[in-house]
Amino acid sequence: MKKKFFIIFIVFITILIYITNSYWKIEYHISFFDFFTKSNELTLDEKNWLKKHGTILYAADNNSPPLRYYENDVYKGIVIDYLNELSKEINYKIDTKPMIWNDALISLKNGETDLCDMFTSKDRAKNYLFTDPIYYERAIIVTNSKNSSIKNEKDILNLKIGVQNGDYAIEYLNNKYKNIDFVFTTDYEESINLLKENKVDVIIGDEPVLTYFIEKLKLKSSLRVADTPLYKKESVFGIPKSEKTLQSIMNKGIAKLKRKNTIIKIQQNWFGISTPISENNYSQKLNLLILFFLTNVAFILLIFISSNISLKKEVEKRTLELSISRNDLQTTFDGLTSLMVVIDEKYIIKNCNKSFCEYFKSNFNNIEGKICTQFLKKFAIDIKNNSLLNILSKDDSKKMETHFNNFYYEVNFYPLSSDLKKSKRLLIMIKDVTKSKINSEKLIQNNKMTAIGHLSAGIAHEIRNPLGLIRNYNYLLKQSNSISNNNTIFNNIDKAIDKASNIIDNLLNFSRISSKEFELINLNNFIENILTLSSSSFKKKNIQINLICSKSLNHFIDPISLEHIFLNIINNSIDAIEYNGKITIVCKLIKDNLLIKLIDNGSGIDKENLKNLFDPFYTTKAPGKGTGLGLYITYNEIKKMNGDIKVKSNKNIGTTIDLILPERSK
Repeated sequence: MKKKFFIIFIVFITILIYITNSYWKIEYHISFFDFFTKSNELTLDEKNWLKKHGTILYAADNNSPPLRYYENDVYKGIVIDYLNELSKEINYKIDTKPMIWNDALISLKNGETDLCDMFTSKDRAKNYLFTDPIYYERAIIVTNSKNSSIKNEKDILNLKIGVQNGDYAIEYLNNKYKNIDFVFTTDYEESINLLKENKVDVIIGDEPVLTYFIEKLKLKSSLRVADTPLYKKESVFGIPKSEKTLQSIMNKGIAKLKRKNTIIKIQQNWFGISTPISENNYSQKLNLLILFFLTNVAFILLIFISSNISLKKEVEKRTLELSISRNDLQTTFDGLTSLMVVIDEKYIIKNCNKSFCEYFKSNFNNIEGKICTQFLKKFAIDIKNNSLLNILSKDDSKKMETHFNNFYYEVNFYPLSSDLKKSKRLLIMIKDVTKSKINSEKLIQNNKMTAIGHLSAGIAHEIRNPLGLIRNYNYLLKQSNSISNNNTIFNNIDKAIDKASNIIDNLLNFSRISSKEFELINLNNFIENILTLSSSSFKKKNIQINLICSKSLNHFIDPISLEHIFLNIINNSIDAIEYNGKITIVCKLIKDNLLIKLIDNGSGIDKENLKNLFDPFYTTKAPGKGTGLGLYITYNEIKKMNGDIKVKSNKNIGTTIDLILPERSK
């Protein structure tokens, strides 16, 4: 509060200082601060510049009385007198040189002279520097007294206009209008003569000069001045663009002359009274007094309403803080991965987080205000049967687990109370725990497989030892002469031993723990070894196996993962065939991708079940016959190898499974 009052007070004081300074400059032609300082005194650098530069040369037109004119070898006029006083103030000589007006402008532009009084403009600013204003002057329109229709500048646009060459009036009209018909003259006297002789329709120029010539030539009765002036502008000294030091020197001298009201005194010497070339400051003073009054009124009003504004700001601040706090909570609410929804006692959705909206592929506006049951049924949650009112009345949380479409969800209910609304709401948090359950099942399965692997290795070791003894004794019997030589018997014994040994090798390979390393394997030998493990199942159901695979087909792949993938698919095909079935396996390379196609003529799969084929825990087998994880694990293993699996099936006809595995380099 104190800080705001302090700022208002500073602004008020600043405005008062500005008004005081402006009034001081109008009244005394000098800044309020400069009045008490010596800022208008020439510096040492400026004095040195004057000594180095030499005499300052002023040049202007030679026939513009009473401002400046050349008569009897003397250059005189109001501006010339002003220059003499200016010379005294800067304590340095200023010489004068009468010229034709346009030539004087060119001479100043070229740096041949140092000063020339003129009106300011954007075009002239390209060639000259300007001092502070010397006096103010009006331009007028003069026409024949018989022509009463000309009242302002718009009335002369289509007329022939006489004007002194180089006069600011030319630039003024050209900037506002197009195709002005000018007749250029050397000076104002020539312009008046052209008008007198009806060679031009009107003439334009500086009011003091044209008025002087009208009086001198006694044309007051035959010529008329238009009611509205062409413009009123400040007159300054123009200085060559490169002479900034001279600009500073002149401004200091002008400030001193303004303080002494020199221009008015000079006019009084010429005319006996002040003439219009000095600025009328009464309106400016009045405006400043009005501004001063309004500033005080505004200050009082600001003090009066400041407390209300401060109170409003404080309320807005607190509201903003609450809004920020609410937004932070909503951001946290939206950032949670669990699905969250808030409902009231009438089961209407009041809020939900981003995860909830994304799950239903919608936005909050489409969900808010709807009955929650149509959404919660997707998670097997019957809010009415779960006694919502009972949960709210006890003001106690509740936890449950649901199962829907082979997915498992953990659901938590948290009552929310509001003293302001005297109503209760319920926060429902839904978390998908399917993966954690799968991981748990997989961990159990992995432990089982590890145990089976160790058991298989032990059994294989124990079986291989007696097989080795049998092989050795069979060899000795062959060599013995005491037994009649029967090669057929001995060969059959060797074949049986080799077959048992191969089965043991395959069992040991299957029981290995996956290394996740890719190896170059021969597909034909690899598949034959896997099929050997299921040979008893093939014989039991009299299933014919047809393997179409080039014996030279090699591929980089994770052999352990492929074993599990292949055995899962083979076992599903065996289960789908009742008796006398056929399984065809085709392996080939297509554009650096390995395609393994497995075709069976089993019972097939219903179309409505195909979409759920790779869902976890989904199975159509009888209880105890399958866990529903086989194809889910198969799908994930294939995706880990950046591969793909496609299934086509027709009920009572058979199933075709395509495994697509990309080529992998070493």
